[in-house]
Amino acid sequence: MLFCAIGRQSACCRYAHLGLKVLERYQIQEWTPRVFTVAYGMNLFITQPIGTLSDPLLCAHQVGLGTGDFEFAMAAANIHSNLIFFLGEPLLKVEKIISRYLSLMTEYKQDQFFNLTTPVLQVVHNLAGCSNDPIVLTGKVMNQAAALRIISESKDQSLEIGVSFWRMYLAYMFHDYELALEMAIASRPARVIIVLHQCLFDGLTTVAIGRTSKGREKRKYLKSAERSLKKAKKVTQSQHTAMNKLILLEAEITLQKSGIESALPLYERSIELAKNEGFVHEEALANERAGLALLHLNGEDLFGFSCLQRAINLYNSWGAHAKVAHLEKLFPKLVS
Repeated sequence: MLFCAIGRQSACCRYAHLGLKVLERYQIQEWTPRVFTVAYGMNLFITQPIGTLSDPLLCAHQVGLGTGDFEFAMAAANIHSNLIFFLGEPLLKVEKIISRYLSLMTEYKQDQFFNLTTPVLQVVHNLAGCSNDPIVLTGKVMNQAAALRIISESKDQSLEIGVSFWRMYLAYMFHDYELALEMAIASRPARVIIVLHQCLFDGLTTVAIGRTSKGREKRKYLKSAERSLKKAKKVTQSQHTAMNKLILLEAEITLQKSGIESALPLYERSIELAKNEGFVHEEALANERAGLALLHLNGEDLFGFSCLQRAINLYNSWGAHAKVAHLEKLFPKLVS
């Protein structure tokens, strides 16, 4: 089964389903944490809507605690922590769930999963406005400098990729595109459940960098974004999970290649799909990028301001108060 996490996609899903059938046939409870964690957390995100993965991962966690398989109980908890963030669950709810997981990881001495999960909770705190600098993974639950020292000393690639991914995410969300690009490059070996989002924010970052570039450099960054889009289409077959993300990245690429008239319908489609799937955070992001695109062309565009106002309302409902403050600072008219 562990082959599935690093193997070819079709083989991943075949072996995952085979493992689940074997488990169902023999009804050996002690196998549940390992089979469910690997099958649902490392493989079936390729084909299934990510919302369907939550209950099996919770089951893996709870059964692992009950049977004493603390390693896979905490592996499931780590994947579930990422999952509920990507689903756009309210940040206050996410904070409570991950805090409990971290307490259990400490209790059962699962340091590896503690280190992998802590950045997710710090991202939640940063978005909620509970840190001094929303781009730096330093606050109540972790210290970025200390984490980087651990990575340097341990050569833990999984931790390096995870920390780099979340630093890329925050840097992009708060418009530090140079840092986001550096972290995108560092997180490109990403696997399992973060891989689709790595492709998305990697591509969005290179488009943003390309917007201020010219000539050969601009073409280089657009090609990089197109590679990210192509990779994103390969790493998931679930339209429910991926389509709003793919279309948002297509919108940003189209904006640079063909202009706002061609890109705007794509932004609107991404917004609609995110809303239909309940991805409030990604509905907010698509509104934000549409508004920024419109206001870049015309600083008084009323529809652009309307998009940004919707983004602010959505970020606020998600609990991302630092992001709300960020947009209101950039566009004081929205406050007034």
